[in-house]
Amino acid sequence: MKKPGNAKNATAPPLSPHDALRLMRETARFTQAEIARALKINRAFLCRMELGKSTVSIKVLQAYARMCGFQIQLKAPTGRHHSVETGVGYKRRRSPGRRAQGEQHARV
Repeated sequence: MKKPGNAKNATAPPLSPHDALRLMRETARFTQAEIARALKINRAFLCRMELGKSTVSIKVLQAYARMCGFQIQLKAPTGRHHSVETGVGYKRRRSPGRRAQGEQHARV
């Protein structure tokens, strides 16, 4: 008989950006309807955001996270890649830095 694995040492797989959105909302105990009303967006659009089926502006992502008590941190692209990486965290940046030209929307 196999011994059960030690749950303390198990590492969870990283969250996808759209799963992180849903987790933020659920952690803050908001419904999709409450978030949509506060952000003045359609609930169906919010649902597509959380499923990763919509392109979303950085402004909406930041407002969504802020409402849930989180902050979206953007990282500048490295090398030849031209994508925007998003991460969710509590740490506030010291200076706002400039947004890369043409990088106005992120796919979640």
